[in-house]
Amino acid sequence: MYKINLENDLKKIDDVISFKNRNKYYGRIFFKSNEYVSDILSNFDLKNKKVLTVLGSGDQAFHFLNRGAKSVDVFDINRLSIYYYYLRIWLIKYMNEFYPNDFNYEYWIKLRNMIVTNNIDETNVINFWDYFFYKDYKFNSLLEYDHYNCENGIEDLIILKNKLDSSKIKFYNFDIKSSKIKLHKKYDIVYLSNIPDWFFDFDFYNELVLFRYSNNISKLLKRKGLAIRSYVDSLSGSVIDEIQILGNCFNYDRIDSEKKLNIGHCYAKK
Repeated sequence: MYKINLENDLKKIDDVISFKNRNKYYGRIFFKSNEYVSDILSNFDLKNKKVLTVLGSGDQAFHFLNRGAKSVDVFDINRLSIYYYYLRIWLIKYMNEFYPNDFNYEYWIKLRNMIVTNNIDETNVINFWDYFFYKDYKFNSLLEYDHYNCENGIEDLIILKNKLDSSKIKFYNFDIKSSKIKLHKKYDIVYLSNIPDWFFDFDFYNELVLFRYSNNISKLLKRKGLAIRSYVDSLSGSVIDEIQILGNCFNYDRIDSEKKLNIGHCYAKK
């Protein structure tokens, strides 16, 4: 599990905001998901399932918890994503707000005064946002507003609040296609979001990347576990090579919804 390194993370904020010194472990954070999370998850029984999901904006984790998952661990290559995740949790718990709309220094102080910290990670996150606003950074400068943003809000937050009160945050900082993942837990579901679309932009014809990706998913899943994969939109690029290679270990099914066809697919571990 990743241990927050506040001092090191604070040094990277200016680089992220100004697009200087690009680093794969630091980048802007998605304000909201760019996929049909709610529609995708409506296809599955999530009650009492142990889930590992990409963190991103946090939408995916919140929807899993809201739909009855037993536990939800999160992973992301972007180390700044965990700070946004905590912020959103606090907004849900204390302000009854799913997204941080029009968030600024005054709003942060109002929220900060309500937060009851339970561990050092929460204290570090508070210090992160204190520093961020002390430096007079604009909140939107740290966020990515994808033009494929989908509506994934949760109107009634009662169930989610209760789940957040009893859930422990376990954040793993890794790249799903890496050969150095050292997570030995097994999950019923691994939610990949559309991250393969992004690394396929550079490695689509690199079979080694695909085999590592497939091997990692297989190791993280229990027998007959599910890997759920969305698209940036329904016109996402070809995933033929991905499906062929993962077909050695997984059965494949397309995911549709009542509103939209072909919004993702599911791999069932053989």
